[in-house]
Amino acid sequence: MTPQASTQEYVVPDTWFELLTELYDLHPIRTSKAYDKALEVLRALMRVPHRNADQEDYMKMVSRLVGEYEGEKFPVEAGSDPIGNLRFLMDQHEMNVSDLGRLLGSRSLGSLILNGHRSLSKAHIAKLSEHFQVSPAVFF
Repeated sequence: MTPQASTQEYVVPDTWFELLTELYDLHPIRTSKAYDKALEVLRALMRVPHRNADQEDYMKMVSRLVGEYEGEKFPVEAGSDPIGNLRFLMDQHEMNVSDLGRLLGSRSLGSLILNGHRSLSKAHIAKLSEHFQVSPAVFF
């Protein structure tokens, strides 16, 4: 077992079982309070510099639950403004332009896309859709 990663609010547990029992019990999010708690846990996990496999898996599961809740409570209309939708999702997930670039494979790419100098490719849309747990139509 490796040493536990520490963040400002939490000591993030190492093992799947510890994650489940100490941070956020995985279940569908039905209230704004549960949503806020799940976001708080995600933020803590995102600050861990080198997540292990259990922490990564747990983070993906909490992200899916958050995505489902956001899809129900804050639907994003397809065909509206793809870059506006992207900015909204980035804001909700506390991502900056560099984070976007890293997600898409190039640090400068985030800025180019958000400033309208590059379009989203099918590969970009697939990555964004998976990352934010939303329909690809959000980015068309």
